[in-house]
Amino acid sequence: MKHRALHRWMRGSFAFVAAHPMAVLGYPKHMQLRASIGLGLACLLIAGCGEDGGDAGGNTGGSSGAGAGGGRGGSAAGGGGGAAGSGGGAAGMAGSGGSLGGAAGSGGTAGSGSALAPIFVGIGDFERTVMSCDYGQTWIENTSTDDSARCYGNNNMPDCDHSGETGKGITHTGEQFVATFGWGPPGRILRSPDGVNWTETQAGDTYGGVASDGAGHVVAGSRDARYSTDHGATWSEPAMNVLQTTYNVREIVYSSYGGGRYVLVSSDGSDSEVVVSSDGGMTYVAPTTVGPNCGARNRLAANDAVILLMGGDGKYCRSVDGGDTFTEGEVESGTDAGIRSSVVWTGSHFKTWARGKLYQSTDGAAWTSQPTAPADLPVGVVASSDDGKLVAVRDGWKQWYDDQRFYRSDDGVTWTELDASAAPRSHRIREITFAWATPSANCPAR
Repeated sequence: MKHRALHRWMRGSFAFVAAHPMAVLGYPKHMQLRASIGLGLACLLIAGCGEDGGDAGGNTGGSSGAGAGGGRGGSAAGGGGGAAGSGGGAAGMAGSGGSLGGAAGSGGTAGSGSALAPIFVGIGDFERTVMSCDYGQTWIENTSTDDSARCYGNNNMPDCDHSGETGKGITHTGEQFVATFGWGPPGRILRSPDGVNWTETQAGDTYGGVASDGAGHVVAGSRDARYSTDHGATWSEPAMNVLQTTYNVREIVYSSYGGGRYVLVSSDGSDSEVVVSSDGGMTYVAPTTVGPNCGARNRLAANDAVILLMGGDGKYCRSVDGGDTFTEGEVESGTDAGIRSSVVWTGSHFKTWARGKLYQSTDGAAWTSQPTAPADLPVGVVASSDDGKLVAVRDGWKQWYDDQRFYRSDDGVTWTELDASAAPRSHRIREITFAWATPSANCPAR
C-alpha cells in the first residue's frame, strides 16, 4: 500500500509539473524541491525516459510505464523508440543520418528506432549485387543469377548489354534500395532494405535508371516512366508522353531544387532530348532552353542547386533553375577530356575522372584537374558516401572476372586497389549507390 501511495504521489507530481512548469517557480523552495523530486523520480521509475544518444547512435528507449519517447539520435542513427505504456509516449527524434523511433499510442507499442549501417551496393550483369559496409575496404554478399556465366565468352555471347538481367540503375528511398534490371528484353524492379534480401515489385518493362528523393518517392525512368510513393513497394501506371522525339531513356537524376525535380536524358543515334518532372513523375516537360546534344550527355549528378549532365568528351550541360534552362560548358577548354567514369556529388564537389586525371568543381561551372595516384588509373563506375568517401571499379571493355578491380579513395586523387580476397571478381558492375540503411547479419549497425 505504501508503494502504491508513493506511486500515486509521484504520478501526480509528474503530471502537474509537466502541465504547469512555470507555476512551480512561484512555490516556496521546499515545495519546488518536492515537485522537482516528484518529476525526477516519476521520469526514472515510471517513464524510463531515454537520454540523448552519442554520435554512434541513439540509446535504447524507455522502460514500460508512462511510455516516454526515446532519446535524440546521434549523427549516425536515430534514437530508440519509447516503450509502450498506458499513456503512450512521444517519438524519439532522429539523428542526422538516422531514422525516427516509433511513437507509442495510447497503450500501444513503440517503434525500435534501430541504428543504421553505411552501405554501398553495386549492381551488374546477371542481376549481380554486391555490397560494402566498411566504406569500400571489403565487399561481401556477392550474388547473381548465374555465377558461372561469362558475358561475351562464347562467340560474343551471351550479350549482356541487352538482357533482362542487365543492371541499369540503383537508388535508396530512405528505407529501401531499389534497383532496375533489364535492357532490351523486359526486366524487373527489385527492392531491399539491407542490400541482401531482394523482392520483386514490378516486372515486364525496361528502365534506363531509377532515382529517389530519399523520402519514399522514387521514379523509374523510361519512355513509359513509372513512379512509386511507398519506397518502391507498388508502382503507378506508365506516364503518358514522357518523350517527344526519342525512345530510349539513358539515365535519370533527382535534384531537391524547388521541392524536387526528376531529370531524364534520352538519345537514339544523333537525336537526343531532356525532360523534367516537377510533380513526382506524373508529367514531364522539356526545358525552355537546352542545347541540341544535352540529352546525349548521360553522366548525371545533382544537388539542391545544380543539375549536371556530363558527356564523355568533358562537355556538359548545367542548370541552376531546376532544369528549366541549361547552359553548356566543358571541364577543360578546347580538348576532348576523355571522361571514363560516372560523375558524383560528394557533398562538397562534383567529381569525374578521365584516365589518370580527376576533374572537380564546387559549382559545376569552374573546374580544376589533377593527376591521380596511381598514374593512368582508369576509374569507371564510382560512388560517394555522404561524407565524400569514394569507391570505384576499373573501366574498360571486358575488365571483368579475373581482370576486374575495385578501388577506394578518401579524396578521389589517391586510390587503393583491393585484392581478390577483399573484393570478389565476377560480372561487370554497372551502377553503385550509397545509403545509411538497415543492418544485416554481416553488416552491423554503426
